[in-house]
Amino acid sequence: TMLTIQNNRGRAFNVRLVRVGDRYGRDDCLTHEASEPMVEFYDATQDAAKFGARGQFVARYCFSTIADVVRDNRGINLCGHVSAWTVDADGVRAAFTWAAEVAATGIVTTRDET
Repeated sequence: TMLTIQNNRGRAFNVRLVRVGDRYGRDDCLTHEASEPMVEFYDATQDAAKFGARGQFVARYCFSTIADVVRDNRGINLCGHVSAWTVDADGVRAAFTWAAEVAATGIVTTRDET
């Protein structure tokens, strides 16, 4: 249910699409009720025993925000105080393309774009 991308520094991120009815948040304690999907980014290099299979949670954005970043052909800084947590334009585009495909078809696939 995730896509793995890699930034231009070699840092791997797991990308997850959160659709209406999906669980999210700390320990999946929330249910997404809005019609617009969200896109989550997790640092895949962190200890799975400590953070879980997704990795360490980094950021969550509305799908439309990711679409705007792709339209502007730019990357995104996922967390201002951690310089390694950035995704370049190619990575954002890969995440958006995968999330749009899942949102449109309802078919959840797992791919590795690293």
